[in-house]
Amino acid sequence: TSSGVDAGAAKTVAFFGNLSDTTGNIKVEVSSDDTNYYDTSENIFVSSTGAFYKNFDGLGARYIRLVYTNGSGGSKTWTAIASVKA
Repeated sequence: TSSGVDAGAAKTVAFFGNLSDTTGNIKVEVSSDDTNYYDTSENIFVSSTGAFYKNFDGLGARYIRLVYTNGSGGSKTWTAIASVKA
């Protein structure tokens, strides 16, 4: 699970990165207080190379984070970068 990103008054939040498990699942959760998170039913597609990207416009929550579920067992690595644009 990533750290929560404070979207504040941002108009756009983008997540991108790389995951060593192309069968894994990345879910998106939101929160108003960075403590209690709720599933958005949004998933981020991971390409066959492990790259991923998802853009969110007009986010209605203060905080957003990613949750990775290992799809193939064993140890995996991932890098997730958040870019916030006001």
